[in-house]
Amino acid sequence: MVHGCRTRSRYGAAVRDWGCLAALVGLVGYVFRVLRDADTLLPDFDALPLAITPDERFTRMQELLEDRKSWAALPDTPERELALKAISNSLRKLGQGASKPPEAA
Repeated sequence: MVHGCRTRSRYGAAVRDWGCLAALVGLVGYVFRVLRDADTLLPDFDALPLAITPDERFTRMQELLEDRKSWAALPDTPERELALKAISNSLRKLGQGASKPPEAA
């Protein structure tokens, strides 16, 4: 005698019950505003820094270059090295947001 495939699983009722429970949890979570707006309240990315205009960026770059020139003319000291590193980091950060400096009028 050949037995046919069982079309029902003995776990069918449990799976259906867990599925209903999962749907209920999702619906209840949507009712609470804190849970619904969790991605805006706690973003998973860093906020972008405020953009500065090309003219402001160019002016700041000129100031940093002048500072670097004055620090480079001084004798070697730990203070000078720290100041030059800080200026280099500021120029790097400034340059990451710039595509090109403004053109002369």
